[in-house]
Amino acid sequence: IIDLEMPKTIVLRQMKQAVANSKPFQKEAKLAVTRAVTVFVSYLTVLYYAVAAGVGLVSRPPNSTTL
Repeated sequence: IIDLEMPKTIVLRQMKQAVANSKPFQKEAKLAVTRAVTVFVSYLTVLYYAVAAGVGLVSRPPNSTTL
């Protein structure tokens, strides 16, 4: 999962926009949100390929790292 992490700057920007009057975030909070976003996006990708394969849009998922 670490190799697939979302860019930290984008995640941090979204965190700042989501929290009004945001103070600096702790290192652990940034890491936790970054990993959660990565897992969620990976899940959506797997789900997309499962649905697409079910309706015949794709024959198999692309070669990638197994989650």
